[in-house]
Amino acid sequence: MGMRCFYGLTSADHNVRSHVLNGIKEAGIEDDIVTVISGSDSTVVKESQVTEAAEAVAIAAAACTLGEHHALNTGGDAVVIIDDINLHKSLWDITTQELVRVYGV
Repeated sequence: MGMRCFYGLTSADHNVRSHVLNGIKEAGIEDDIVTVISGSDSTVVKESQVTEAAEAVAIAAAACTLGEHHALNTGGDAVVIIDDINLHKSLWDITTQELVRVYGV
């Protein structure tokens, strides 16, 4: 049992990820946090806004799923932290615009 923290780090920016991961390490809590991160690096390859937003939503969903799995299978508590949900809105807006373009209002 016990409590477990799951951190959804949605940024594809290598510098942002490094800063957050270094902060977790400096605090000495890296063994207490499960960090779900992107495999992409927006500083190397400029991804489309759609891809970056979709990946951020998938990262958040994965962190929530891991937290739920922990709670259900161990009976412990789970804390899920998603660092930024602005890309969720971006994906919603992009999807809505595409549906309006295809199907009209």
